Amino acid sequence: MGISIALLGISIIVVGYLDNTVGYLDRIVGYLDRCWVSRWSSHYKTSKERFKRGLLLGIASIYILLYKENNLIHTKGKLIRSNTLKVTTLINNKVSLCEYLIVVAFERERKKMNISEIKDTVLISDFLAKEGFTPVRQTGGQLAYRAPYRADGDPSLVVNDKKGMWYDHGEGVGGKIIDLAMKIYNTKDVEFTVGRINKLYGNVPVEQIPSRSNLVARDERKPHEIIKTKPLGNNFAITSYLDSRGVLEEAIKSKRIVEVYYDHINDAGDRKRYFGAGWKNDADGYDVRSKYGKICIDTKDMLFMTGTSGRTNVFEGMMNFLSAVKEKSVNFKDTNIVLNTLSLSTRAISKIKQNSPLEINLFLDNGQGGDKFTRMFSEHFPSLNDKRHIYEGFSDYNDKVMADLEKKTIGHKL
Repeated sequence: MGISIALLGISIIVVGYLDNTVGYLDRIVGYLDRCWVSRWSSHYKTSKERFKRGLLLGIASIYILLYKENNLIHTKGKLIRSNTLKVTTLINNKVSLCEYLIVVAFERERKKMNISEIKDTVLISDFLAKEGFTPVRQTGGQLAYRAPYRADGDPSLVVNDKKGMWYDHGEGVGGKIIDLAMKIYNTKDVEFTVGRINKLYGNVPVEQIPSRSNLVARDERKPHEIIKTKPLGNNFAITSYLDSRGVLEEAIKSKRIVEVYYDHINDAGDRKRYFGAGWKNDADGYDVRSKYGKICIDTKDMLFMTGTSGRTNVFEGMMNFLSAVKEKSVNFKDTNIVLNTLSLSTRAISKIKQNSPLEINLFLDNGQGGDKFTRMFSEHFPSLNDKRHIYEGFSDYNDKVMADLEKKTIGHKL
């Protein structure tokens, strides 16, 4: 009998640990109480009863050691601090083992964060750090990561802890921490996701977790400021960069690309001058490119270049548009749209519908993002032409142009 009770107690501990619920405990309360001899009385008539009592007290002690609860338990009209709870305390307060286990299980469940508490409390950056992901850069109040749930060469996942929001510019999706966690865990099960986040934080009380409410207000000054722009041809480094991309001549002909000189302003207010090839978008912001990277200064928006040919061509980036011009796949008389980010696809679709073009050609990147947004465009324009076969085997149109340029360079050297 003593062995069966011991096994029963161990099963309670294991199931309580794995399942973290009280349902299992509830179902065995009756049986456990029947086994509980004399309800913690100070007199036991037989050695068998004393043996049972010792086993059950041992199980209770193991449970306490496993969980080391640091909370107050209210039972039998008295408050007991469970991290200092000892067998003698249980006896003195006449608390049965089953009562104690159930109370502890309820207390552990109470300390778990629910969906609202996770969304309102947990910093997305802290969650990502605990999962082993670190930001590539910080710009103002935003952190940029490489999306951990897909191949992401450029850091396209942006996190704003102050707002508790994230956005993946590569896929055009975003949301709050639960949405991001489900993508990382590759699941649509919200309950599983909430449980895993709680486990990640060790089921500690909500008030002990780094919270958005405790964030120091970040300086919202713009991290970049445009100082001046110049026509192409004044800066050798910018000219060389466009030449290395194989689109210098097309950039000049477009009359859209200029030399952009801007300051980066750090948190201390110190400035450092940079420059790159840039173009103004429809919101008067500038997308700037150089061999060191790419940024957007001020508002992010698409560039809609209206033409008269009746054809509309859509590109993810400016270099791909200039590459298509170079290979005569499109021309400047067409209506050409440079999205600058796939997240603006919905707006581009609305604008295309307003113009009712005779022909629509899509030049998105090869890869998951390009596949997804090509399907999106196709749902609205079933007769569009997917032009990615032109640069099949390359990540995008400009990648092909650069590869062709490199072959020519090697050929000349030979």
